[in-house]
Amino acid sequence: MYKELDNLLSADTTVDSWYDDGCVIASEILSDFDPRDWDELSNQVLSKPIDWQRKLAYCLDNECNVYELNILMSLLGIKDEELFEICIDTLRSYTDQDSKKKDIG
Repeated sequence: MYKELDNLLSADTTVDSWYDDGCVIASEILSDFDPRDWDELSNQVLSKPIDWQRKLAYCLDNECNVYELNILMSLLGIKDEELFEICIDTLRSYTDQDSKKKDIG
């Protein structure tokens, strides 16, 4: 599943097509991730291009699980204002008590 997500996020798309269709497809792929997929995504995310990272960050509120949360936290360290804003907006979806207690330091 990771490879399928990687291919989708790497595709050259218009902004409209990404927000209309791409992010929905990415969310569906993420729903089918198993722990190995999450591990691979976690290991690869920081080496990907900034546009790829922005697309991913936008989709990481699908299930608000610890895998998504940890990846968002790692993306916050990248020096890109737009990515930072996307991560903050996405983190607003994390309202359960476990997410609120997550140590980000």
